[in-house]
Amino acid sequence: MKSSLYQYLIIFLLVGVVSCSKPNNYAEFTSEVRREFKVTVATTNENHYVRSPYSSVILNLKVFADNSINYLVFIDSARNHGDFIKSVEVRLGDPITENGTLLAVLPGKFAPGYAQAIIKDLRASFIDTLLNNNIPKYINVVTYAEPLGLVRGQMNSDIVFSNNVNLSGKNILPNVPTATTGLGLIRITTDLMLYSKILITNDEAADPVTGAKLFSGNVFDTGLEVLTLANSPSQLTNPKIVNLSAAQYGQLLNAAFYINVTSATYTNGKIRGQAK
Repeated sequence: MKSSLYQYLIIFLLVGVVSCSKPNNYAEFTSEVRREFKVTVATTNENHYVRSPYSSVILNLKVFADNSINYLVFIDSARNHGDFIKSVEVRLGDPITENGTLLAVLPGKFAPGYAQAIIKDLRASFIDTLLNNNIPKYINVVTYAEPLGLVRGQMNSDIVFSNNVNLSGKNILPNVPTATTGLGLIRITTDLMLYSKILITNDEAADPVTGAKLFSGNVFDTGLEVLTLANSPSQLTNPKIVNLSAAQYGQLLNAAFYINVTSATYTNGKIRGQAK
């Protein structure tokens, strides 16, 4: 109940007049468009497990000179499963941020796999935040089936590659007999940034993991090192942000690569997973 009241308070503070007209009424805007966002929102951009079918679509959001915005998004996978969009959130944070600070819950007209709104008289401070590329922020689309979010996408820099990679000793050649597993979150953005986080499960006290790296190569390859994600156990628990070179950026987008996690016993790899 408190969460719902908080969301309504945010809407009240940010929005004066709200119109949820049909898409063809968007032509009624006479104010100049200050910026148009075409945000790729995808299931793999979420930093939690999504049970619903994968989806990747474009959410279109326009900011007008009179401090109005409109937005529109269709999510076919949700519509095909009768899943209604519950809310469209703007949150602060980079691609690896979990549950970033809530900036606004955008009101709108919601239907199965569909959301749109024309929102007028927004506060200038909110508009300035939307337009400021130096403030990391993302859109999170929440549905009834996915209360933490079905799809999300960055507003300040597009995510061009994202994957949540299962890490296991079974992926090492030859296989490593270990109960340790993991999940590697990889995000690459158009501004040549790589965001990653390695989540380890059942780390064995007798042989804990020690680091993680990205290697070029396919499932059966012993590839070449591309970059280091973590040099110590403490680094594994924290998000990693790397400014990629143009060569690294091109290599990761155009060739296969995998995550390799090592330990003192298994220096060549204890658990591994194919990222691309």
